[in-house]
Amino acid sequence: MRFCLAACALTFAVAAYSQTPETVKVSVSIPGARATVVVEQLSAASGVRLTADREMDADVAVLVVKDRPLKEAMDMLAEAVDGRWLKSGSGWKLLPSAAKRRKDIQTQISARTGEIGKSIQEMDGSSSGSFNPFGGRSPGEEDKQSANQVAQAQRAILTSVGPARLAAIGRGERVVFSTSPTRMQVGIRVPGNAIQALVAQNNAAAAKYDANALEDEIPPMFRNNEFMKEIMQRAMPKPPVEIKSAPAKLIVAAGRRSGIFAWMGMSGPSVNISLLGADGSTLVTESHSLGGSRFGNLFPDVEHEEEKPTESKPIELPADAILASKLTMFGPDESEPEDREKAKALYARPAQREPLSIVQGAALAAYADVENVSVAVCLPDSMISNGVGADTGSVRAMLDAACTWEVENGWLVGRPEDPVAAREDRISRGSLQAAVSDAAKNGSVTLDVLASFAAANKYGDANALVQFYGQSIAPGLAGLSLMGGGNTAWPLLRLYGTFDAELKMIAQRGGTVSVSRLSPNQRAMLNEMVFSEGAVLQRGQGVAASRKDFDFFEMMEQGMSIFGGGGGSTEPTEVFGQGISPRGQIHIGAFDESAFQAAEGDAEIMSQTMTLGLDELALYQMLGRATQGTAVSGDIPRLTKVKVGSRKLMQFVFQLHPDVYLEGSLTDDKFGSGAQTHTMSGLPMSIKQELDARREQMSKYEMLFKMMGAFGEGQGRQDPPLN
Repeated sequence: MRFCLAACALTFAVAAYSQTPETVKVSVSIPGARATVVVEQLSAASGVRLTADREMDADVAVLVVKDRPLKEAMDMLAEAVDGRWLKSGSGWKLLPSAAKRRKDIQTQISARTGEIGKSIQEMDGSSSGSFNPFGGRSPGEEDKQSANQVAQAQRAILTSVGPARLAAIGRGERVVFSTSPTRMQVGIRVPGNAIQALVAQNNAAAAKYDANALEDEIPPMFRNNEFMKEIMQRAMPKPPVEIKSAPAKLIVAAGRRSGIFAWMGMSGPSVNISLLGADGSTLVTESHSLGGSRFGNLFPDVEHEEEKPTESKPIELPADAILASKLTMFGPDESEPEDREKAKALYARPAQREPLSIVQGAALAAYADVENVSVAVCLPDSMISNGVGADTGSVRAMLDAACTWEVENGWLVGRPEDPVAAREDRISRGSLQAAVSDAAKNGSVTLDVLASFAAANKYGDANALVQFYGQSIAPGLAGLSLMGGGNTAWPLLRLYGTFDAELKMIAQRGGTVSVSRLSPNQRAMLNEMVFSEGAVLQRGQGVAASRKDFDFFEMMEQGMSIFGGGGGSTEPTEVFGQGISPRGQIHIGAFDESAFQAAEGDAEIMSQTMTLGLDELALYQMLGRATQGTAVSGDIPRLTKVKVGSRKLMQFVFQLHPDVYLEGSLTDDKFGSGAQTHTMSGLPMSIKQELDARREQMSKYEMLFKMMGAFGEGQGRQDPPLN
C-alpha cells in the first residue's frame, strides 16, 4: 500500500513538472519581490520547475502575466534583470548574464568617457581653486590671453591622463596620476610646455596680486569684525606666490563622488591638478569637475513603441498603496497621525514584504490591468521616492524618472536607467529589517546595528530607500551626526562594524589602538578611508582626549572637501607614498551627553526622526534666532517638545604619520521605553546649562547666521521665540 502511494505521488510530481515553458500558459501578479522569490512564485503558478541563483537577490522585479506562454514570461523577466535561463535537471535556472552586465558597464564607461572628453575640450582656463588677482574688475585682453594659455595647458594635462582612464574610476575611488609617481600613484607623461604655462600664469598672477583688491572682496559689514574677516579670508583661495625654481612634479588627483554627492546626482569625476616643489610644498593647485549628472547622457532615451498609450486613464490602487503614498511622496508630516502609523506598519517588515511593492509595484500591477498588458520591470531602490497618482499617465511618469522601458507585443518591459548603480546600491533587506527592529526597541538605530548595516551595504549612505526609512521608519538610519565626520563618516562606520568586542570596548571608553592591531580586512578598510575620494588629511597632531568644540567653518570645509584636493603636504599618496605604516596610532576620545528627538507631531519634516546632540540642537536654536522673520527661518526646525535620551560620542584621530592625521566621529544614541519627553522650557537644569554653554561657543558665528537670513529679509514668516 505504501509503495502504491509513493508511486502515485512520484507519478503526480513527474506529471506536474513534465510541462515545458513553450507548452504551458501562466497568469501571475507579483507587484514586487526579489528576483529569487519572483521565480519561486512563477514556478508554483506554472507547474514548471524554476529556480534562481542567489545572486539574483540583488534585483527586485515586478511580474504581471495574463494568460501568456511561460517562455515569454521567463524571457521578459530575464531581460528586465539582466539574466539568462539555463537548463538545470528537470527544470530551468535563472542566472546573472555576465555578457549583459559587462555590456552595461562598457556602455556606462563609454558614455562617461565621451562626457568627460567633452568637458575637457570645453575647459576655459577657470578653476574652483585658482586665485583671482583682479578683485572686482573685469579681466583685460592680456588676462583673457593668459586664461586661454592655461586652458590649453589644462586640456593637455588631462588629455595625457585620458578620458577613458578617468571614466573607469569607480564610485568613491580616487586615483592619483603623477609625472614622478610614488608606489601609490600612476605614472603619466605631460607636455613640458603645459607645466610652463601653469607656472607662467601663476607668476603673472603673483605679480599682479593686489592686497587692497582682496580687501575689497570682503563685505563691508565684516571688515571691522576680525573673526568674520578671518573666516572670509579662509574661504578665499590662497594668494599666488612666485615660483622661482622648476616644479619637482605634477600630480592629477581624480576621484568619483560617493555618498550624498552621488545621491544628489553628481557622479562626474572631480580632478585636482597640482604642481609640487622639491620640498613637497604645493606651488599651484586647480580643481575641476568633469561631467556631472548621475544619469545625464549615460543612457540614451528609449524610443518607445507607437503602441505605448499616451492618454491617461484612471487606475484603481489598492488601499495600502493609497495609505502609503503620502509617506513615500511627502514624508511623515503629510498624513494624519493614525494613518501615518498604519503606513509605517506597512514598511515595518522589509525582509518579508518588499518595500517597493507597496506603492510602486502595486501601481504597475494596476496599470497592467487597465492597459491589458503584461509587465516585467526591475525596480531600483531609488524608485521609493517616486510618487504615483491614480492614473496611467502618473505611472508612466514614475517609470520615466528611474527606468528605461518599452511596450511591445503586449509586454511592458523595463530596467533601471543605470542598472550598474542599481545593483551596487541595492540594500540588503535583512540588514534593513535588523535596523527597523532595533529602532523600534531603542527609539533610534544604535551604533552596533548601524555599523553592521554599513558593513553590509557599501553604498548605503547614498541610497534613497535608506533616506526614506531613516526619515519615516527607523530614526538614526540615515542620520549620521550632523557634526560627525564629514565625508569620513560612512567609511569610519564600516570600519567600526568590523571591530571585535575588545576594540569596541576601547572605543566606548576611549583609548589608543595601534594600526598593527588591525586585521588585514580592517587595514584594507582604513586604506579605503585614507585614499578614497573625500578624505581630508590635516597637518599636525590631532587631539581626541578633549571634546572638540563646534566649528561651523570646519563643518562646511568637510562637506565641500570633495571639490578640493590635497597638495603635497596633505596628499595621501604623497604622505603615504609606500602605503600606511603599521606604526600609526588610532586615538579615540569617548564622551557622554544627552540626545534629543522631536516629540511626535511637534516637528517639521526636516527633524521628524532626526536624532540631535547638544551641538545640533544649540545650532538650530542659534540659526532660528539669527534668521527669525526671514525666508530662511521656515527651514529651521522649531522644537517645543523633545524626547531626551543618551549619546555616546566617539572622536577618532588617525595619527598615521608624525605630522599628519585624519579624523572623524561616531555617535551611539539610545532612547528606549524609559526616555522622557520635556518641553524646551522644562528641560533639566543641567541640560539647559550645557545648551547655554554650546550657544555661547557658537555666538561668534552670529553675524554669519544673520547674513544667511538676510538674503530673504522681509519674505519670511514670524516665528515664536525659541526657549
